[in-house]
Amino acid sequence: MEAKAPALFTKTVKAGKTTFFFDVREARNKNKYLSITSSYPNPESKNEKDKFKKTTMVLFSDDIGQFVEALTDSVGRMK
Repeated sequence: MEAKAPALFTKTVKAGKTTFFFDVREARNKNKYLSITSSYPNPESKNEKDKFKKTTMVLFSDDIGQFVEALTDSVGRMK
């Protein structure tokens, strides 16, 4: 398994028991991408290794505009 590229920028957001990590990284081809990881307690954990569950999504610069637009529209509907 390949190691992740080091983060160029990191922002952490705590929301209840879930923590979100927003990391901007650079791929080998020099394209930047956004990695969003959610980490939350695993109630079924039997050891330290499985103490938290993590889910990650990756957005490359080609797709980020559509993602931001959809997020902005969705947040607007919540008001």
